[in-house]
Amino acid sequence: MTPAQRVLLNTIATYIRTILSVVLGLFSGRWILQALGEVDYGLLGVVGGLIGFVTVLNGIVSGTCSRFFALSIGKRDVKDTQLWFNTALIIHVVLPTFLIIIGWPIGEWTILNYCNIPVDRLVTARWVFRLSLLSSFVSMMTAPYMGMLIAKQRIAEVSMWSVGQTVTNFVFVYCLLGFHGDVWLLYAIGQVGMSIFFMLVQSYRAKKLYVECQFDKTMCFKFENYKKIFLFASWQLFGGLTGIFRGNLIAILINKHFPPVSYPAANASMQIGGTISSYTQTIATALNGALSPEITSTEGRGDRVRMLTLSDKASKFSSFLVLLFAVPIGIEIKEILTLWLVNPPEYAWYFALMYLLCLFVDNLTIGYMIAINAVGKIGKYQATVGGVLLFAYPLAWIFVALWGFPYISVGWALAITTAMASVLRVWWAKKLICADVSVWCGKVFIPCVIVLIVAVLVGCGVKVVFPVEGLVKSFITLVITFFTIGLVSSILILDTNDRRFIGSQIAVLKQKVIRK
Repeated sequence: MTPAQRVLLNTIATYIRTILSVVLGLFSGRWILQALGEVDYGLLGVVGGLIGFVTVLNGIVSGTCSRFFALSIGKRDVKDTQLWFNTALIIHVVLPTFLIIIGWPIGEWTILNYCNIPVDRLVTARWVFRLSLLSSFVSMMTAPYMGMLIAKQRIAEVSMWSVGQTVTNFVFVYCLLGFHGDVWLLYAIGQVGMSIFFMLVQSYRAKKLYVECQFDKTMCFKFENYKKIFLFASWQLFGGLTGIFRGNLIAILINKHFPPVSYPAANASMQIGGTISSYTQTIATALNGALSPEITSTEGRGDRVRMLTLSDKASKFSSFLVLLFAVPIGIEIKEILTLWLVNPPEYAWYFALMYLLCLFVDNLTIGYMIAINAVGKIGKYQATVGGVLLFAYPLAWIFVALWGFPYISVGWALAITTAMASVLRVWWAKKLICADVSVWCGKVFIPCVIVLIVAVLVGCGVKVVFPVEGLVKSFITLVITFFTIGLVSSILILDTNDRRFIGSQIAVLKQKVIRK
């Protein structure tokens, strides 16, 4: 299988998984809110936030190890890849053990003494925290095996396992609607159990498939590798922590400006707005899951020109996919939330809109983020971009002090700092990897902004002038906006090479189907 064919297969599999996850997630999200109630749904985010650091740390360390796997695979050095795997394996045994020892008592103390949790939900909250911590522990232990599957670009197989987990979770959440006990605790037990099962199965597969995944104690003592991983991961961790701190500090700000009675609704509004955005993000960045290993492996082979070409494609197609889903959703957001949740929390629509705007701006430069990570020169980059993202909190405070309106102030603070971070990402890409900014402007920024403007004008125009009301009007608006984006994007975003590439891969795929 050629690299282009492999990318195509991985992309198709990823999108099958992603679209199914989003569709089923929309139903299960509504059922979770219905089963848990507004209070427990809000507490779900609070308790989950306590292990947010562990989750982010796991993702960062795993992503770091996958980067070094992909670089060594690009060099076609099996022994070097096995060396990196064994280094990663030791890290992923020691680190989660340490985090369990430290994180358990800290989390328990925080729940009992700091979090604003009703007394009758304290016991459940503590057990949910423990179960979540257990899941994170297993996730970190199995991360090197998962990272190897990704680095080897067996993304199609990983996607199929993910589909199995998604369908199982969907059925489980539906069954919760008929349960009359402690739904929150049962939900946590089910989620953790399913997650652990699928992680262990995939780890077993990686061990059986690749000789690089075999443990060799003689390969565990190259301390230079540990130094490289921790140096890279430490800067990635800083970037990840900025996201955590930004979200948590914003939540504190909203809590500060709302009375205790209305805070659960405010918190739920942010949760639901973020959920809408995360569904769109999942669809938009699915392509990056297929492209990222290829970008890193290409850098490992020393082909900087192709690496930059792939990074521009990642930004272009991710932005297009954000537009394809975010604009129709944004135009009909109130109707969608009402249809989905029946009685959505106040201002959930506003947070959804702002999160979608931030998502679009962020994806304009997501290819540069992947490319900079592949090269590894991330110290100053993470410090400046992360610092700008953290500025969202004081900026929101300033806006609230000047104008009030905490919801609106928070939304604009998030949007402005996201835009500033994207500008810095472009600047660093030019400085660190010699990216041609004019190419990015001509192929990514300008076409995507034009598509956004045209789509919003068409969608809003249809919404205003169409005589029919209700679901029919919303459906027609969604369809027309969707096809407008597709049509304009095919002209402005896809160039001749893109069309030729897509056409050739469709032809290859068709030929394979005919032969079978």
